[in-house]
Amino acid sequence: MRSFALLLLRLLTAQQAVAQTTPPVVISGRHMPTHDIGRFTEFYEDKSGDTLPLATIQKQHFLPFAQKRNERTTNADQSLLVTWLRFRIRNANSTDTLRLFYDCWQGAVIKYYENNHLLAVGGHAVPRRNGSPNTSSVLLRIPAGQTYTYYVQTVSYIMGVLPTVSLIHTPEEAYKNTLENAYLEAPLLVGMAILTGCLLFMSLFAFYYYRLTGDKSYRYYGLYTFTGFYFALSAIDTRFGLDMLYLSSVALSPVSLSMFTLFYALFLDQLLSIRQRFPSLWSYLRVLLFILAIQQLMTLIEFVQGKLVFSDNTIYRYSLIPAGLITLLLFGALLRTKVPIKTYLVAGIASLLCITFLPMLLNGFLQNVPPESRYLSIILLFGDCWAYPSNRCVLPWLWPTGGGWSNWKTLPCT
Repeated sequence: MRSFALLLLRLLTAQQAVAQTTPPVVISGRHMPTHDIGRFTEFYEDKSGDTLPLATIQKQHFLPFAQKRNERTTNADQSLLVTWLRFRIRNANSTDTLRLFYDCWQGAVIKYYENNHLLAVGGHAVPRRNGSPNTSSVLLRIPAGQTYTYYVQTVSYIMGVLPTVSLIHTPEEAYKNTLENAYLEAPLLVGMAILTGCLLFMSLFAFYYYRLTGDKSYRYYGLYTFTGFYFALSAIDTRFGLDMLYLSSVALSPVSLSMFTLFYALFLDQLLSIRQRFPSLWSYLRVLLFILAIQQLMTLIEFVQGKLVFSDNTIYRYSLIPAGLITLLLFGALLRTKVPIKTYLVAGIASLLCITFLPMLLNGFLQNVPPESRYLSIILLFGDCWAYPSNRCVLPWLWPTGGGWSNWKTLPCT
């Protein structure tokens, strides 16, 4: 019995020793460049489907950071993505307190633990803390001669927009990088701001013209462009950490991306009289539109509850397939219809198809997208929104024939 107890004690001691084999980051000076501490970091991917407490995570087996999957280029089986990081930092200076910013890039909600105590909460869905250069950075203060242990929990949903990294910066380097990125991304901010303003103007004008004419086409077009305005504003808010739309549910949107297609389909139905001209096609569209409405209801439930309904990520990864099928059916109906602005409507449908399917293809097939591709979404959104085009749909009083959309709704099919 005594020998068994000694054996058990040795096994436990060996397990603790293995857990501490990753050496700490040793820093002796105050001036240092940005440093990737991946080789000093361990990770644990929590696949329990829940956010387990730190005490439970500390008992799990962590792996070397180099073995972690790239969240940007791979898909997870579960919709709730939880990754834990563990590392140690030793301040070898005998007099000065070490001040560093730690950054892991990825996470809607990020919790930082220092010596088993919660240090801070960050992430792109959480308001940026005062003094922090971005939403994913946290300031670490390590007294002289001390070694601190850190645990970092990153929580994301469905797919990772960026890979999880493990970086430390001096405060000077962190703020310098932030300023340089702000300068380089100025064209992106300007383009997104112009797009957002255009969408707001187009939606308000469509609602105003619907009130004047009672034409339902303007109502659905207004809802369509206002949905685009909401997503564009949300993208600016998240990308640049402006904290304009911080809501009680910190990571989940109340509006489903499929609402783009739902309002667009209703808009084209009014514009082309699809249910009268193509009754068999409309029967399929009606079923698919009902699916989109169910998706929106599910999105609202998730927003209120603050968590996803399904744990199987396949449901979310391919949730835009009904929207894509609707767009293809609308494209077929448009090709069989004679309308004065067919070219522009085709361009709009093509843009909508790209917006619909790109999120599903992004991780699995487009693994090495260059940074310049960030402007592609702006081009697609502009093409989609202005495809109707401005001199006929947005400003109908300039039409040579006058009367808005209703003048050519009864044109025969080809």
